[in-house]
Amino acid sequence: MPERRPATVSAPPTVRPTASAPEWTLLEAWALLAALIAAFLGKDALLTSDALLGLPGDTQVFARVAVLFSFYAIQAALLWLLAWRRGLSVLDAYRLRAADVPWNARLASAGLVVGLLVAVRLGAWGYGAFAQEMGWTPPAREVGDLTEIFGPTVWGLLLSVVLVVIVAPLVEEVVFRGVLQGAFAGRVDWRIAIALSAALFALYHFTPWLFLPLFALGAACGWLAHTRRSLLPAISLHGAYNVLPVVIAFWMVW
Repeated sequence: MPERRPATVSAPPTVRPTASAPEWTLLEAWALLAALIAAFLGKDALLTSDALLGLPGDTQVFARVAVLFSFYAIQAALLWLLAWRRGLSVLDAYRLRAADVPWNARLASAGLVVGLLVAVRLGAWGYGAFAQEMGWTPPAREVGDLTEIFGPTVWGLLLSVVLVVIVAPLVEEVVFRGVLQGAFAGRVDWRIAIALSAALFALYHFTPWLFLPLFALGAACGWLAHTRRSLLPAISLHGAYNVLPVVIAFWMVW
């Protein structure tokens, strides 16, 4: 009798495997971070330069927007180059596709984003109240708030939303959770990798006054990136966290 082969069952056509992100090297991670810090310092130097501050109102706003868009364009170009070197698309290299999971898992991710948003915001408010009680005062801002940077108009609000709520969280999560945390996770315990990326994220903003709240946000985003098979929940949390300062800044002047 001919030998019978066991039947094979193929996966349903609606299920596709999720592309795994590459394991970034420490050299790639540190080189990217160094380039971003240089771009950050250059951006701040331009925003506080006498040449820019001496421009008239509308022209100064346009110059600030141009500097900020250039800053994020440099970061996007570096991230694209890093993915291109690995022969990957940006979406696959940095887990920017929605995870191929059931709807209940997606709802769970959304619930985690909301819960963590409430937790980190309450933590930030508690830290602010404690600092005020202790008599700590934040350093004076060199550039000003969002309404001064973009102007107190509807266009200023739209620009704030685009850059602060959408672009900045997307780029920063790819850098700190996608590349840096990914590079650390292959070499140390995942908890240490999350803590390291969160600490670097907080330090990167060069605001010691806000180190603890930013560290908490980075840790929450890092945990989401580690557990949810996609960076989109972490980006969503980061963007939602940034909504409040935008709302407060424009609410105060309108």
